[in-house]
Amino acid sequence: MGAVSFGLKGEIAARLLDYRKQQPSDPVGESLVQSLAGARFATRWEDVQSLAETEDRLAFLVDGTLAFTATLTASDVLVGCLSALDGTLGITGAGALQVKAGASIGVTLAASDAFRLVFSSGKEGRIALEVSKATSRQAGGSASFGVDVGFDNHAALTELIHNYLAHRFGAKLEEIEELLGKLDTAADMNSLGPLRVLAEQIASRLGIASGQSTLQRLQQLLSEERLSAEIDRVTKERLQAAFTFAYTRIETHETLLACEADPAALAELHPQLLLGNLTKITARLRDEDPRFVLGNYLETKSVQKKHSFGAILRLRDWAVGGTTKVERTETIQYNEEKDKKRVSLDGRKSYTGGFCGARAEYAFELSAAMANFAPEPKGRDFTFTLGLDWAWEEKASQHLIHTILDVATVWRIANPADLPSAHAILDPLRGRIGADLELQFNDDGVRQLAKVSEEDFCRAWALAMAEALPPEVSGKTPARRGDIEERRSIYHDAAVWLLRQTSKVDEKALNIHYPSSRLEEADADPANHGTLYTLWHPELQHAGLPSARWKVAFGALSRLREVIVGERQWSDIKKVTSELQRLVTQPFTARLLGSVLAQLLGGKSNLLAASGTITPSEGGTVFVIG
Repeated sequence: MGAVSFGLKGEIAARLLDYRKQQPSDPVGESLVQSLAGARFATRWEDVQSLAETEDRLAFLVDGTLAFTATLTASDVLVGCLSALDGTLGITGAGALQVKAGASIGVTLAASDAFRLVFSSGKEGRIALEVSKATSRQAGGSASFGVDVGFDNHAALTELIHNYLAHRFGAKLEEIEELLGKLDTAADMNSLGPLRVLAEQIASRLGIASGQSTLQRLQQLLSEERLSAEIDRVTKERLQAAFTFAYTRIETHETLLACEADPAALAELHPQLLLGNLTKITARLRDEDPRFVLGNYLETKSVQKKHSFGAILRLRDWAVGGTTKVERTETIQYNEEKDKKRVSLDGRKSYTGGFCGARAEYAFELSAAMANFAPEPKGRDFTFTLGLDWAWEEKASQHLIHTILDVATVWRIANPADLPSAHAILDPLRGRIGADLELQFNDDGVRQLAKVSEEDFCRAWALAMAEALPPEVSGKTPARRGDIEERRSIYHDAAVWLLRQTSKVDEKALNIHYPSSRLEEADADPANHGTLYTLWHPELQHAGLPSARWKVAFGALSRLREVIVGERQWSDIKKVTSELQRLVTQPFTARLLGSVLAQLLGGKSNLLAASGTITPSEGGTVFVIG
């Protein structure tokens, strides 16, 4: 037992353990005397280095603050910040924005809790390091999480902002860069020279009246410092939530970091490790330093180009591959006194199916996590997140791009008015592409959804039934159903009528306000999986009324509200997850639920992150939709 400076907590007690492998025939007394005489400590590098030739282990247990590092791709940062940046400028998006796939931004994460660092022998003469959670000895067993967004690649951040501004204002990147360079020192609009025309166009787009204060308003709104601060704020909030969920999913004694390193390389990092600083070793792993071998790091088991490292910000990073993937976990951690606990609940499910002639993967998530311990957890103790994801891995074609952008408009990621400009950028793509659309509701967003009235929910459901229909009818008489605006005008009345029915509907009654006999025939056929009929017809036999599905969804959110306000136990969150998961069993209902939820929080960027990316397999670019 000794006093050490660990992380951010100052002088605290630590436990040093020496695990020696003994033979069954070794005398206990003699072995004990030898062990005490030659005691080894994880705090002494010579002792750690000697483990490479043994099967022994040295451990270091302490309550303190552990610092992690993570690297985010520029596209992951941008997709989470687009709405916030638009809100800052008071504009809306347009088309697709191109960014460099390799650009990255570094961040630091911190968790204050109880930890165990274990050193042992690894393969090929390396030293193995494992960092895991331990049972907290602190009174009350509290834990806290912190995130510092440190932009270690300022050039990438600056380029991100410039690309964003050029895209939003329809200007060339070089023109934006030149204008920003002159704005700060300009005395008046005339001093901008030929760039005055662009400045006035931007001012008009921003709603700035022409006058003496035009320049000052442009300088204020287009300030790189101001836009960087907004990116910092949003990224920090997203990371805070993502880190809380990732950390609390890991049970006591489970691994936070596992890796191996050459002794000489690990020696220089040993002092920082004892202080709880994992940033340098995780940076080596991220950079694929050949002297370090990654085992597992906060749910990350490999370093992949074009992907963030050490932080899962998107549901897509979990929901990849397989026809159906389900994860329902319940993690309960107790403090040492066993009088308080910290709970984490996860419900994630992904599917793979065909939609409009392409193979698509779609996923749903509802998770709840506690940052701190509590005697009897209540809804107020949890942080919630809800997400929907849709992804493709296909050869690019105009048909595929049309399908992707159609889902993007249904989910309010893209505006229908901006589709022509998006098609102009994306239609020329060739070769294989990966596309991902995601709706991610933060804790405030989930709590807001749980407060929605039955009337508002039903109204959103009816509109979603119309616009979520596929753009193509594929039955015996193939036909185009039209874009989202056409579907709304043609089918909305029919959807409203259906939801009002209190008894089983005759299939012939579905022929309401259809524009042609071909669509009448296709949409009235319940065997055709692209019809209005299939979107309200429940999969479960006992749910026979047209209104059954939306009432199940509304009932689930109502139960979640009751958990949040304390009228139900936290364990009911699992029931809510199961009810919502059952709704997302086919592409149409995934489209529909995304439309409903996006409608209910439409325009509130502080509650919902709606994002989309298209990544060509060849080349170093990512196209951000929105």
